[in-house]
Amino acid sequence: MAAGEWEEARYFGASLAAIAVGTAPGYYIPETDAESDARVTLLRDYLKDGFQRQNLHNRVWGLWASTKVNGILTKAEQRKLIDQLLDKQHDDGGWSLSSLGTWVRSDGTAQESGSDGYATGLVLHVLQTAGAPKDDLKIAKGLDWLKSNQSAMGAWRGVSVNKKRDPASHSGKFMSDAATAFAVLALSH
Repeated sequence: MAAGEWEEARYFGASLAAIAVGTAPGYYIPETDAESDARVTLLRDYLKDGFQRQNLHNRVWGLWASTKVNGILTKAEQRKLIDQLLDKQHDDGGWSLSSLGTWVRSDGTAQESGSDGYATGLVLHVLQTAGAPKDDLKIAKGLDWLKSNQSAMGAWRGVSVNKKRDPASHSGKFMSDAATAFAVLALSH
């Protein structure tokens, strides 16, 4: 794994930890345990301080984390990111994972730029979690994209930014599994 990938993974993992801390019922109650408060403060500060250096994909995760742990982003920072994400929406209503970062595939193949279920589901889920209403025109258009792009098997297509993968392979299915999970979350709001 290249150094840049590790740095991206570290922020992603920290965001995931903040989402878990802020979501698990009764796991963390501010001001009830000084040690837990100190650890959450370290996590919050890391996410807040590193936010601007992240690609848009990691910022989506940071936005989600900021809805679960106070103090990661201000309301103005959240609004700015929401606007940036809405600007990345394709004319068909979806988003593409490749537009949320600057990845280079290890096999030299070009990134896929069409809308995909992973990016569309993730972005729509996080935007709605951050307060964007379902009836907002752009959100509704994205949800319509999800509704019209579900496969007959019930899944949504996801693509890897690391290399071109056979969608029937184990690793190819992983991206579709993730896409399906986020599509369902987005449609469940």
